[in-house]
Amino acid sequence: AVNEAAQQAREGKGPSLIECVTYRMGPHTTADDPKKYRSEEEVAYWRERDPIERFRKYITANGIWNEEFEKKVQEETVAIIDKAVQESEAYKPDPKDMYKEMPREIEEEMKRCFRK
Repeated sequence: AVNEAAQQAREGKGPSLIECVTYRMGPHTTADDPKKYRSEEEVAYWRERDPIERFRKYITANGIWNEEFEKKVQEETVAIIDKAVQESEAYKPDPKDMYKEMPREIEEEMKRCFRK
């Protein structure tokens, strides 16, 4: 579908829309229990067709991905996330700095909230 859409674009036939439909492997939320409404067989059927796993197999087979590279990517990702969490937790802005020019309503509310 992507090759066809790209060819059509090259030929000046305009844009294409490619709809990709797949299966939600996990629950909707932490309060959801998908075992109540779908069987293990259904999940197993779709797990074999998981596009992420299929892509992973493809790039591994083509020498683009390997365990060493995966470990490196995972370590770098954890480091990026850890740094972002530390920076966000360290950020303690003064609520008064939220506005260049504070709206009158907010200024009045802050006076009520921050009375000493």
